[in-house]
Amino acid sequence: MQYIPPIGAEKDAPYIDENLAAGIEGSPVPAAAIEHPQREIMSVITAAGLTPTAAELDQLLKAIGKLIDASKSVYDISMTLDYFLGWNVWTGGIHQTAKPGMIPTDGRWVDNADVRYPKAWEYLQGEEGQQLCVTAEVYQALNVATWHTNADGTKVGWQGVGGVPKYCLDLVGKRIRVPDLRGMSPEVFGCDLLGVGGVHGWGIPNFPGRFSSVINATGTGPFYRGAYAEGVGVSGGNAYSVMFDPSRVVPVANKVQPSAWGSLACVYLGVPQS
Repeated sequence: MQYIPPIGAEKDAPYIDENLAAGIEGSPVPAAAIEHPQREIMSVITAAGLTPTAAELDQLLKAIGKLIDASKSVYDISMTLDYFLGWNVWTGGIHQTAKPGMIPTDGRWVDNADVRYPKAWEYLQGEEGQQLCVTAEVYQALNVATWHTNADGTKVGWQGVGGVPKYCLDLVGKRIRVPDLRGMSPEVFGCDLLGVGGVHGWGIPNFPGRFSSVINATGTGPFYRGAYAEGVGVSGGNAYSVMFDPSRVVPVANKVQPSAWGSLACVYLGVPQS
């Protein structure tokens, strides 16, 4: 807006009060000087999604606060979901909780999504967003997928935890189910030919060895000769023990684990609406 001077005064002329004793006439106020500031204030209030009301005299303050909160987000709904598969890794320093609009990727349902996250709700139903979504049946299948069958017939899979880098929409219940990335680590695009949105289960490099002699108990790789013991040989005779230790050839830990760093993987659904 522009500064509106008193009627008949030059540009940027100040307003003065009436002082009859001193013979000073007060400044005549043009209508625009009253109307324009109100229009500006109404624009701020409505831009923040508030409904102007005479019952509240702090709406401008509230509106500015909401607009500041909205501007803090460096993420754009379409960019974030389209190019990053809808999820980001929130490092957040030492913070253990997600910031507003960031939803942990643990397969949870987000209720009232059409009201709380209208931009994400609309985007995920569009042409681009639909590429990031699967049906409830596919989501469930990914969540319990088997990626390896052991020699004894037992299977290794997601077992309802992890394995789903996609969204699922409940159009009737107005809910969004976020990806389930628990137990998974982000991998740089193209690594091991894994494309964006691809999934693979854990595995470890093979560490073959050779057992060369029952009598001498010599071996390579993870096999080695142990202490001489009685009653461990063929037909109960004395012999060296045959030992197996993968740490001789590969790093070991309490679980199968990739190189990793602590993070809180989240999806960005937008600034929550009240």
